[in-house]
Amino acid sequence: PAATTAPAGPATASTSTVRRMIRRMEGRDIPAILELGKRLHAAIGDLPEIDEPGCKMLLARALCHKKQLVLVHERDGQIVGVLFGLIEEMWFSKALHATDVIFYSTSAGGAFMLRRFIRWAQSMGATEIDMSVSSGVDTQTTSRMFERAGFKNMGNIFRFRGNK
Repeated sequence: PAATTAPAGPATASTSTVRRMIRRMEGRDIPAILELGKRLHAAIGDLPEIDEPGCKMLLARALCHKKQLVLVHERDGQIVGVLFGLIEEMWFSKALHATDVIFYSTSAGGAFMLRRFIRWAQSMGATEIDMSVSSGVDTQTTSRMFERAGFKNMGNIFRFRGNK
């Protein structure tokens, strides 16, 4: 799973009201989520090519799957963040475990999405929630956000790439 969040910029005075919302993904959000995924993909670099039809299918299936949740952070009508998580049984137990598939935010909404994901996972019966910072992008900021939410650092992620 990839996890990153960008720090918020300075607050500015404006005559217009900024509308922010954390909500469940709708089908119409899939293209915007894919564009965010492309931004994260570019920031990470050196990754296999994006399979756009596969990504769209994965997100569309999540709309119907009760053990998957895709949250979006919408700001002034634009999708600026996404958290895609799921719940599954632990490999050694019937206990439920939640984790992220992708977590990416280009604004300060990351912490709000995280709190909402935690509430959802707990309401679904998850006894453990794991979030990861495997993108290599803005890992310190994201790690601090996880720690502020009560997560403990449990280790490292190592990546090996053989034949490409």
